[in-house]
Amino acid sequence: MEGWKHKVDSVTGAMKYTLTDDDGEIISTFSVLPADVRTGSRFMEVSEWFSKMADPAPEKATVEEAREFNDVLEDKLCYVLGEKARIGLFAVLPATYLTPRGNLFATEVFEVLSETIGPEIKARQAKTMEAASKYTAKYVPAIPDEVIDAAVKQAGALKY
Repeated sequence: MEGWKHKVDSVTGAMKYTLTDDDGEIISTFSVLPADVRTGSRFMEVSEWFSKMADPAPEKATVEEAREFNDVLEDKLCYVLGEKARIGLFAVLPATYLTPRGNLFATEVFEVLSETIGPEIKARQAKTMEAASKYTAKYVPAIPDEVIDAAVKQAGALKY
């Protein structure tokens, strides 16, 4: 995704993302553990919710409705990333900020997650399943490839 840079922590495997402006000032930052099955599960749950956002929005909303919608978007992303993400992710831009590309900021963050977390979940899950013995395999839930692919495809189709 344009503007976002990421690096992988060599100790934890966390993917750390940073969005900076043209002057190099940090606008937003978050970290995700793509190999965490809990993260993958929450990501899949929220991707279903985001896919329903493609439905047309009401023509007009009150200020209170807009604020509530912003809070819901922020809550959904923080549910996937963890509550610590709220401070770095939305410190400068609110979830409902309309980006120059014409998308909601929350939608662009979800696209970044979709483009990276899906493939990472697949790759790391395969390594985990390969290493798991017959005694531990039942404790490592697998997310079917078609479910991950569908979530990534849905997220990529979100345009505002």
